[in-house]
Amino acid sequence: MASNSRPPSSVSAVSATGSAALAGPVPDASQTPELAVFVDALLKQMQTKFEDMSGQILTKLDGMSSRLDDLEKSISDLMENAAAPVTNGDPAAAPASDPTAPSAS
Repeated sequence: MASNSRPPSSVSAVSATGSAALAGPVPDASQTPELAVFVDALLKQMQTKFEDMSGQILTKLDGMSSRLDDLEKSISDLMENAAAPVTNGDPAAAPASDPTAPSAS
């Protein structure tokens, strides 16, 4: 029977090419609580950063939404002003009627 050439306290990982590589020593029982505390702290830190980034993204999206609403209103106002005849109180300044349009009579 062939003997295992790896030390019993190591873990092997298979790389993308399929070859086994030494990933590092397996923590013993005395290191496990410290590792759990470290992983918990790391996960909490990542969650806090994620929540902060999510809040920043939502704030920016709200700002963009408000700016788009303002832009739509401005465009709507411009379109209404462009379609309305400008007379400035002078009936002579009103646009002449289109002679090719059918008459209402």
